[in-house]
Amino acid sequence: MLDDRRQYLPSSPIWSTRKTSQHDEAVGRSRCGLTTKIHAAVNALGNLVCLILTAGQASEYDQANALIEGFSVNCILADKGYDSDAFILAIRSAGDEPVIPPGKGRFTAKVV
Repeated sequence: MLDDRRQYLPSSPIWSTRKTSQHDEAVGRSRCGLTTKIHAAVNALGNLVCLILTAGQASEYDQANALIEGFSVNCILADKGYDSDAFILAIRSAGDEPVIPPGKGRFTAKVV
């Protein structure tokens, strides 16, 4: 006898067995489900200069250097998701000033 509290499913739901080419579409799983991250770089007037789409579970660190390549600026404003030592050193080595709030796991020591 089946338990009344459980829903009897003879097979798995259709959405769990569907095969799609999500790698080409920049769609991935995150805590909220299927999502896409938009990484954008804008100039001082807010005009878009670079746009990169990645899957929802992708890290900001992977796209950070690609966003600033080929630009000569005085300072770079970024979200705390881009707070990494390697990215800050890349900004400073280009002669620019990073303005990035510290991430949740960042210690108080500054990168020189």
